[in-house]
Amino acid sequence: KFMEKNKKIILGILLIVIIGIGGYFAYNIYMDNQYDENMKLAMYYSNSSSENYKLFNEEINKTYYNENEFNNIKKESLNYLNKSIEDLNKSVYYRQKMINTATDPIEKEYATLMLKINEKFLEVEYLFKNVVSNMTAYEDEDKYKNTTDKIENIIKERDNLVKQKDELKLKNLEFNNRIKKLDNETRV
Repeated sequence: KFMEKNKKIILGILLIVIIGIGGYFAYNIYMDNQYDENMKLAMYYSNSSSENYKLFNEEINKTYYNENEFNNIKKESLNYLNKSIEDLNKSVYYRQKMINTATDPIEKEYATLMLKINEKFLEVEYLFKNVVSNMTAYEDEDKYKNTTDKIENIIKERDNLVKQKDELKLKNLEFNNRIKKLDNETRV
């Protein structure tokens, strides 16, 4: 009887251990899938923001010959810039979710760097929005020198973050391949 009772206790303990280990692995798989989904959404919105930002730059650099043309360019430029900001804010949201679902330090560091990079882009875009919103036709561009200097400093900070992100990816080739795979899935 004593052996049968010990067998049941040992089987019960083994069952608990197996369920615990299985639960741990299932949880990590679930969190990795959540991380990947959040990364794909962040990439999607970041890419969309980049496209709108490119359209903003094309529009704002058009030549105008009268105040009406200037106002049309300004309006279209702000439309593209607002779409870019909206998408970038969505990307920031999903980058924050990536941080919350990261299961290892590399994932968390990458998500944190990408969040900071997105936030730097947002700073630049909000500064541009402020400038463009207040622009009038035929004014002196030197008026915005202070803002231009701020933008250049933010871009330098962003470039340093991008360098850190690239170094992290180079040190972790398996993670880098995972990022490339997910990026390809968002561009299909």
